[in-house]
Amino acid sequence: MKSKSICCFHLLNDYSGSPQVLSIVLNMMIDMGYNVRLNTSDTSGFLSGITNADKDKTLYRWTGKGFAQIILLLSAQVQIFFQSLFFYRKYDIFYINTVLPFGAALAGKMSKKKIIYHIHEKYINPNIMQRFAYWVMKHTATHVIFVSNYLLIQCADLVKNNYCVVFNCLSKEFEMIADNYLKRKINKPESLKNVLMICSFKEYKGIIQFALLAKKLPNFNFHLVVNSELDEMVSFRENFSSTNLFVYPTQIDVHKFYQNAHLLVNLSIPRLWIETFGLTLLEGMRYGLPVIAPPVGGPIEIVQDGINGFCINSENIDLLEEKILKILNNKELYEVFSNASIQKSRMFEYDIMYKKVETILENI
Repeated sequence: MKSKSICCFHLLNDYSGSPQVLSIVLNMMIDMGYNVRLNTSDTSGFLSGITNADKDKTLYRWTGKGFAQIILLLSAQVQIFFQSLFFYRKYDIFYINTVLPFGAALAGKMSKKKIIYHIHEKYINPNIMQRFAYWVMKHTATHVIFVSNYLLIQCADLVKNNYCVVFNCLSKEFEMIADNYLKRKINKPESLKNVLMICSFKEYKGIIQFALLAKKLPNFNFHLVVNSELDEMVSFRENFSSTNLFVYPTQIDVHKFYQNAHLLVNLSIPRLWIETFGLTLLEGMRYGLPVIAPPVGGPIEIVQDGINGFCINSENIDLLEEKILKILNNKELYEVFSNASIQKSRMFEYDIMYKKVETILENI
C-alpha cells in the first residue's frame, strides 16, 4: 500500500469528458495502491461507477438558470471548503479536476496539502468567478496537468511552475471491448452510410451543422448522441426534422454506436468553442473510424489531416459534404484512413497515461 492518500474533487458528475477522464485516473490511483476519496455531486455520471473509493456528495447540480446556478456554485464551494478543512486532514494530496472546485484548493493551501490540478479546458472569459478560480489555481497548485499542448499554451500565464501535458486515454475496458470487436469483425463489402457525432447538446458543438449535413446527404444516416434529456431535444427535432437524422439522449454505453458507425465527426465551431482534446475522436479512432475534426485546438494533435481523416471548419458545410463523400464513397481510401486511425489511437493508450500519472504522484 502506498503511504500517500489522495482526495479527489470534481464539481458536477455527468457523462461529459472531464468526469470520464477522472474516473480513469481514479481507477489508476486505486490500482497503484493509494488510499483514495472522491468528492463530487450526487448526480449520475461516469464517476458513479467508482466503487473502490470512499465518497462524499455535494449538493451541486446543473440548472442552467443564471442566478440560481451561481448560488448553487457558491454553496458547493463553501461545503467543499469546510469538508476539506476539517474532514480531509489525513489526505496528503488534493487532486482537483477542472478549475472549478476552488474551495478545496483554498482549504488545501491553508492545510499545507500538495495540490494537483487536472485542467481539461479554458473557460470563456470574461467571467469574474472563473477569473477568481484561475487565480486560486495559480497561487495554490503544486502541479498542474493539461490534456493537450494547445491547452498548455492557452493557460501559460495561469501557472507558475511544475506543469506538464498528459494526454487523455481510454479506459482499459474501452480498449478491450473495441479491440475484441475489431478482431471478431468479418471483413466483407459493406455499404458505408453511417455518420456519428457524440457531444454536448450545445449549438457551439455544431449540432445544427450536423443536421444541415443530414439534409444535404439524404443517402447517408446521421446519428447524433447528445448529453441531454429527451425533453430538451423536442424543439431541435421539430426544427431539423429529417428522415435520415437520428437523435439520441444521454447514453451510458456508447459502444453500439461506434460499432454501427462508419465515420465520426466533431463539428465544434472554432469561433465559438475550441476543443482542447476531443475524447470522442479517440474513441472512434480506436474502433477504426476515419474522423473529421476542427482545424484548431487539441484535435489537431489527434487527427492527421489527409491521413486518418480531415480537419475542417464546421461552418464550411460544402467542404464537409465533399470530404464525407470522399471518405464514404471510396473504400480503398476508407481502409487507409481506418488503419491509420487505429495506429494513431495506440499513441494514447491507457498504459502510457498510467505511467505519467504514477510518476507525478510519486514525485510530488
